[in-house]
Amino acid sequence: MRMEGGTFHDFFYQTFGNQPYPYQELVATEVLQDKNVVLVAPTGAGKTWAALAPFLYSKQIGKPIADRVIYALPVRALASSLHRSTKELVEKKFGLKVTLQMGNQPSDPFFQGDIVFTTIDQLLSAYIGLAYGTSSSSS
Repeated sequence: MRMEGGTFHDFFYQTFGNQPYPYQELVATEVLQDKNVVLVAPTGAGKTWAALAPFLYSKQIGKPIADRVIYALPVRALASSLHRSTKELVEKKFGLKVTLQMGNQPSDPFFQGDIVFTTIDQLLSAYIGLAYGTSSSSS
């Protein structure tokens, strides 16, 4: 895929230091054409970069596809791990704010970071406006 500012393939290599897998390029092509994608791949296959790279690329070439990414995961440990592994690279290379929003680490309660890692329950809780873990009864 070629857009102003070079190809996605070149961008991926310069950013992450390795060639993108064919499926990562396919995901980027679809997402950059405003299509929805469901990605299923094994652990460690590069799903996070497949999801984030089109967003970063679009920002880099000055044609952002979204104002932010909210990356919701099933468990806190995974959200924390991906936040740590992504934060330094993204903030250093792109100057974007990478945040972590969870009940035990409420650093971005309004999901205002450029890339926000969170858990599914935290995202749903924020969406309905009810603090996660709040009881409906006042015993």
